[in-house]
Amino acid sequence: MDVSYNDIYVLNPDYMMTNDKYRIVLYSKETVNEYSSKNWISFLHPVQALIFSFFTYKRSLSENLVLLSERLNLTKSQIANLIHPFLENDTPVYVIWRQEKIRLPKNLLMPLSKYGKYQDSFFREYTEDILTCDDNIDIKTSRLYRSPLNLTLMLTNYCVTKCKYCYADTNTKIDTYLFMDEILALIDNAVKLGIRQINLIGGEVLLYKNWDVILAKLVECGMTPEYISTKYPLTNLMIRKFKSTKFNNPIQVSIDTLSSPVLEDLLSVSSSYSLNMQKSIKALDESGLKYRIATVLTSKNSQQKDICELYGFLSSLKNITDWRISPISNSLYLDELKFNKLKLSAKEVDELFCYMDKEIVTSSRFPVLLNKSIHNRVFYTSENGSESFDGSYCSALNNHMFILPDGKVTICEQLYWNPCFIIGNIREQTISEIWNSKQALYLANLDRSAIRDNSNCKCCDLFDKCFSARNRCWVDIVKAYGWENWDYPDPRCKYAPAMFHPLNYK
Repeated sequence: MDVSYNDIYVLNPDYMMTNDKYRIVLYSKETVNEYSSKNWISFLHPVQALIFSFFTYKRSLSENLVLLSERLNLTKSQIANLIHPFLENDTPVYVIWRQEKIRLPKNLLMPLSKYGKYQDSFFREYTEDILTCDDNIDIKTSRLYRSPLNLTLMLTNYCVTKCKYCYADTNTKIDTYLFMDEILALIDNAVKLGIRQINLIGGEVLLYKNWDVILAKLVECGMTPEYISTKYPLTNLMIRKFKSTKFNNPIQVSIDTLSSPVLEDLLSVSSSYSLNMQKSIKALDESGLKYRIATVLTSKNSQQKDICELYGFLSSLKNITDWRISPISNSLYLDELKFNKLKLSAKEVDELFCYMDKEIVTSSRFPVLLNKSIHNRVFYTSENGSESFDGSYCSALNNHMFILPDGKVTICEQLYWNPCFIIGNIREQTISEIWNSKQALYLANLDRSAIRDNSNCKCCDLFDKCFSARNRCWVDIVKAYGWENWDYPDPRCKYAPAMFHPLNYK
């Protein structure tokens, strides 16, 4: 690649750096442009972070070479060789430090000209306290030291529906919900820690009285939720409130069918719900807000005629971004026999998806995204511990924690108020104190002695490697084997026993 040393190169504004005590965390923002790696997180040596911090000012590449040469006591040629791999690198790259890989995302250092006009936000100062680490540099440990990078805040467990397939704990009674001022203070604490994102979920987010104030604060602080999911028939006032927050990510509207009798049965709603939802979606379509549709497939709404009727309605909309369709997944909080009656067979899902691929997906003017991963999940196959498990990497106890509506904090969604997994209370502790609490560290660094003899993990030769990777899905384990068997293997493991409550589609 030809490089002009008179050009201004900047640290890609989609990437941020924050101190994590023994290393610097490099991560991507919650939304990125086409040049950037999405959902990126990796660990830098502080000297690397120092080098990249020089590219957060409006200076030419040549000027930065001179300044870095003086700062690091290296020649300009040596500095140029150090940074060259990161100038408009079209794929992620890595360097080796003490036999460990340090991964860097694509397009780390970019010419300012790529972004059009000059933007002040590209040029931010990384102070010494951000770039200074303890001497014992650690770029290997997956768990963050100071605090999580992402939070999920469950505003309420109340909902406008009572879905027969719901995976959430909507039955636990809460004495006192977090007040708005407490949540705003939580956000301020998160800003100081450099937390990337706070997602909002319910129950129904829009049933929290001051949801719009909370959302506006998150947008203002650059921690915008990935999306807001709702089953609420939106009013014009709600739509105006969304606009006032400047929220620019999708509103995900859940609607499973247009059939009023099916919705009444499946969601326990009134006969007017279907019509109200259709009116709501049309109003959203006219509003200019970004939105998408989500549909959950059960035995009650998976006939081709149901799908075609819903598709016909969605096709009449002008501004829908996409339609996401997913089979139901197991719940910890519903009667298993009743739930299984709602679950399609693997053959039924395959046939329906095959039909949709042929008749809808290829002809639709908006993307139709079929979630084939749920019923195609693979179990009992991994021979090398959790590092090699199929599926996305678990964020629980690595870089994420979950705040319940009453302020209690657990490690992951769907575990909710189970005391085994409660690691603190945001009303009594700071984010960092909870992240490094006795229970959080106990769960993050489980010793073999904590595992019962009836678990196959107890005597497994892969124990240290598997548990230190922190990629076992706690939710799947308790779904498959029951709450009392939380220390069992993840069912993706080759050495896991047969599931007591099968997660797979048969």
